[in-house]
Amino acid sequence: MYPDISLTTLGVITALLMIFNGILLILIDIKMWSYSIPFDGLLQGILRIILGVLLFRNPDTLSVYIGIVLGIWIIISGFGSIKLAWSLRKTEAPWVLMMILGILNILVGAAVLYSPVLASMAFTTSVGIVLIVHAIISIVYIIELRKNFKELEKTVNEKLEQLEEKIETAEENS
Repeated sequence: MYPDISLTTLGVITALLMIFNGILLILIDIKMWSYSIPFDGLLQGILRIILGVLLFRNPDTLSVYIGIVLGIWIIISGFGSIKLAWSLRKTEAPWVLMMILGILNILVGAAVLYSPVLASMAFTTSVGIVLIVHAIISIVYIIELRKNFKELEKTVNEKLEQLEEKIETAEENS
């Protein structure tokens, strides 16, 4: 319902995870020194702590980062579709349609890059809707399972009794 609040919360959580991960990398690097094992965690740890602190100070920037990454991903996907379509042009595959969809992907990616915050909010809202639908489906599954649980339990008990009888018969024949 509130994608901006969700993105801010996600920004804070991501910042904290980056800070803790940075501290962990530094500690592992220091521990590896005592064993003379080369581990390149010190620089990565320091960078993650710095990025985590910067993100923690302004968690709203995560929505910009998500939008930029999403836009670049869509554009790269579009170029991949165009490349695949071009490779399939001498086959019976619908390469023209793939080419058109690849071009549309690039245009959508450019639009996302034009307004990354709005795209991030739309993305967060979409993820929220998917999670709500998934939860509803899970509730329906649980209700159906509860309805059929007695029948399932009866069937399992019958199968177990049949297996026990077969085992007893096999033991008697041995």
